[in-house]
Amino acid sequence: MAKKQQDDFNAPLLNVISPMGIKLLKSDRIQVGEVEGQTLGAIRYPSVVSYEWLTDVCNLNNTITTLAYTPAPASEIEQLIKSIGATINSNQLIVDGLTSNDKVEQTRAKKIVADGTAMLDNVINRNDSIGYLSLNNFVFGENNLDITKNIQSVKNKYAGKKFSLRTHSFAQLEAFQAISPFNRIDSNPVISDVTNYLIPLETMLGGFPFAFSGYNDGEGTYWGKDSSGGLIIVDLWKRGQDRVNSNLVMLGVSGMGKSTTLKHLLLNEWETGTKIIIIDPQGEYKEMCQSKEIVGDWINIANGDGGRINRLQIYKKPVDDDDISTRSVSDLAQHINELEIFFKLYRELNPTLSAVLKECLEETYRAKKITFETDIRNLKPSDYPIMKDLYNTTLEMADKAIKTLRDSETNYYKELAILLRDIADGSDSLVWNGHSTVEPQSDFIVFDTSKVKNSSDSVRKALYNTVLSYCKEILYRDKNERVILICDEAHTAIDKRIPETVAELDLISRTVRKNESALWICSHQLNDFLDPNVRKEGEALLEQPNIKLFMPVGKGRNLSDLRELYSFTDAEEERLLEQQRGKGLLFIGSRRLSIDFQIPPHHFEMMGTSGGR
Repeated sequence: MAKKQQDDFNAPLLNVISPMGIKLLKSDRIQVGEVEGQTLGAIRYPSVVSYEWLTDVCNLNNTITTLAYTPAPASEIEQLIKSIGATINSNQLIVDGLTSNDKVEQTRAKKIVADGTAMLDNVINRNDSIGYLSLNNFVFGENNLDITKNIQSVKNKYAGKKFSLRTHSFAQLEAFQAISPFNRIDSNPVISDVTNYLIPLETMLGGFPFAFSGYNDGEGTYWGKDSSGGLIIVDLWKRGQDRVNSNLVMLGVSGMGKSTTLKHLLLNEWETGTKIIIIDPQGEYKEMCQSKEIVGDWINIANGDGGRINRLQIYKKPVDDDDISTRSVSDLAQHINELEIFFKLYRELNPTLSAVLKECLEETYRAKKITFETDIRNLKPSDYPIMKDLYNTTLEMADKAIKTLRDSETNYYKELAILLRDIADGSDSLVWNGHSTVEPQSDFIVFDTSKVKNSSDSVRKALYNTVLSYCKEILYRDKNERVILICDEAHTAIDKRIPETVAELDLISRTVRKNESALWICSHQLNDFLDPNVRKEGEALLEQPNIKLFMPVGKGRNLSDLRELYSFTDAEEERLLEQQRGKGLLFIGSRRLSIDFQIPPHHFEMMGTSGGR
């Protein structure tokens, strides 16, 4: 009977309720339960810190980090005040040129005087708390090699932030006890005497990543919750030191909630009165646009019957004060430059054919009495030439060239006419040949280009370019109207052979901030933006938005590119590898948050069944 009672014990339950064993393996290693590791403490801190300065070193993989703050005694604070005062006095002598005439040394001394004076003001006049910060880590791994690798990774991360770490040799048990939640660091002088660092409480809280939960702009809309369950409320239009635009970039693989999240956010903005314009290459927004709550303008732009944009119609362009190429340029000249990009997308044109195209375009506009001096504000859509006019002009110039060319010489006008025939008279003429007929009136506009998704890559890119040219006019029509242009599947607009396709998006992102407008870039193909031929323009486009959203990605090139571009921490990288639908990372200005998007039921009802559910 006694033997049966002994055999019937519950091993899993015993592991849960029994105390965890702690064993010293050697002078710098400790075993806690089944886990081996090493404790290390910070003994040197950066001399200058920024907001959230502790974030990157408190979210490391295979590491438990503890920060302990102990108020300093009044006697030590008084000693600190005297020490700061002495430092200010000695450096003021340098600033005044009494002890040194070295300009570099005087500049450095001036900064020390200013910082010291500010600290004295905080301590004496504002009664800011001063105390000792002790920062300790327990780094663990599966085996000795793994532990050594993890320790080196942690040391490198701290060194990059100007910290120095020291292993608690011969004091591993005391160090682990000191960082445990059931103990106090000040009760263990073996550790606190080594790691204590005198610091204002305000400075510590400014760098402590878990000092508060959630994110709140004071106004705005509800986006979701952070990793601690705190609410994230964002005012897209808020401006501040690290918020100078309302642009957004959203990156992530398909199937991880990117489309659902995007629909949720744009509905948030639409419900507050913002005009929404969407370029929809996948046909995912028709039901949403035509829902009884929205009743927007859904435009099948891939079919002439659904609406047409005449690519030869000129729209007023914005002026970028930072780009001299956009100043003092006539509307026609700027438009012809854009048309050169459009036709390169539609048909591959060599430099000679591009030059011939420009000549034919100028002649086509001249025939309609449109010159470089024409004020386009006085023109109607029917005043502009159409693709058939350009084609006919090219044929006429080809006929004239025949009379002067030798038999061995190439008739480039004829070659160009062959390339233009389809857009003027062939199957593509349904899309492009004719005057503009689109006249959206609502505050929710969808340009559906999905009917050409089975067409050639050149046709898809050229149509995206066409829609983008029209959307810009809406963006800049009224400086006081809030408008968001959503470029879904934005990689569709990019041609790796033509950097100008990326530069055009970057120009929009830089100019819309001067209006009450925003550009949202959404894509699952990051590599298209970072191809060597367009990388310079692509990086500028992806870094410029003040709001960045990253949905889960798999291991591979996308993740490595994201890590390089946005300097992800190990914890942020792990977040993206979790592959949890609807969860990701949110960067708002300088803040970096984990986010779990919480979508209200009425938004799901409005989304429809096409994508993003």
